[in-house]
Amino acid sequence: MTQFFVLLVVTIAIIVYFNRKKQKPLSASSDTSGNNSLPSPQHYRFLFTQNNPSVTKQDLHVGDEVSLWHKPDSDSIQVYMRGTIAGEGYIGRFKSSYLMSNYFSKNIRVKAVVERIENDMVFLSPNLRVINLDEQQEGYFQRDLQQLQKLYSPKSNLLVIFSLKEGIGWNRAVRLKHNKFEDALAEYIEHKDWTALTKHFWLEDLNGQIISEMNQTKKDDTIKFFRAIHTGIQFDIKYRKSENGAGGSYCWELIPQLIKAEK
Repeated sequence: MTQFFVLLVVTIAIIVYFNRKKQKPLSASSDTSGNNSLPSPQHYRFLFTQNNPSVTKQDLHVGDEVSLWHKPDSDSIQVYMRGTIAGEGYIGRFKSSYLMSNYFSKNIRVKAVVERIENDMVFLSPNLRVINLDEQQEGYFQRDLQQLQKLYSPKSNLLVIFSLKEGIGWNRAVRLKHNKFEDALAEYIEHKDWTALTKHFWLEDLNGQIISEMNQTKKDDTIKFFRAIHTGIQFDIKYRKSENGAGGSYCWELIPQLIKAEK
C-alpha cells in the first residue's frame, strides 16, 4: 500500500513538471491586468514644412531646441523653430496621443531637441523639457522683487520713454515726477507684474500739468529707476525727440543724468 502511494505521488509530480515545460512563459512586457496603460514616450518625427521663406531647413540643426504646441481643436502637434515669433517659425506637425494627453494644458510649454535630420524628415528626442508657466512667472517675480529692493549704484544713464498727449510738442520743458517707492513696490507685489510700476512715474509741464499719455519705458530701466529712487538718487533730465511720434502724440526719450541726493 505504501509503495503504491509513493508511486502515485511520483507519477503526479512528473505529469505536472512536463505540463509546465509545455507552457510558454509570459514576456516581461505582457500586461495581464486587462488595463490599457499609456504608451511609453517614443522618438517623435515630422516632415519639415517650409511655411515662411525666411525659415529654411538649413536653419535647423541637430541639437537645436524646438517648441511644441497643440491647438485644442486639432489632432496634431505643431512644431516651431526657436527664436521665431507667433506663427512665423512653423516647420511641421506630427500626431501623438501620448503628448496630447499628458503634457499639454493652458499653462504648460513643451520643448524638444532635434536628434537627427534625414532628408526632409526631422527626428526629435523623447526627452522633453516641460515648462510650467505659472511656476516660471513666479520665479521671474521673485527675481525682479529682489532686484527692485537692492540699492542702486549708477554706472550709466537710464532711458525713459513716454508718448505725450495730443497737441503737446516735444521741445517743451518737462519735469519727471514719481510716487513714493513704497507705493510702487506695494502695487508691484499685488499684481506681480513689472508694468504696474510704469504708472508710478510720469511727465509734467512747468505748471504741474500731466502731459505724458503712455509710459513706454523698458523693464530694465523701469526697475533701475525705482532702485535709484529707493537709494535716494535724483535726476537731471536731458531729452531728445523720438521719430515715433504720430497723430499729434510724440514719444520722448528722456536721458537722466544721475546725481546723488544732498545729505
